[in-house]
Amino acid sequence: MCAIKVSCHTNVDCKFGHWVFPEVMCCKPSIGDEVQGNGGTLKVCRIVHDIVKIEMVDEDGGKHFDYEPYLSIELNKGAR
Repeated sequence: MCAIKVSCHTNVDCKFGHWVFPEVMCCKPSIGDEVQGNGGTLKVCRIVHDIVKIEMVDEDGGKHFDYEPYLSIELNKGAR
């Protein structure tokens, strides 16, 4: 099974900012799809491809960076 890393956020943080959403999905979401959080369900209104930079430490103590792709997903009560 393929796992897609995601970062879900809402454009109305004052209302839904405390909700917790998944950090991994089994398939790429589409605009209008519903995402279940701990406080309820919101719809996907925007998806952006992004990359996170991760600092890695080698066995000998040397540091290097790795880059991982993820989807930044904006959620709201209704899709735009």
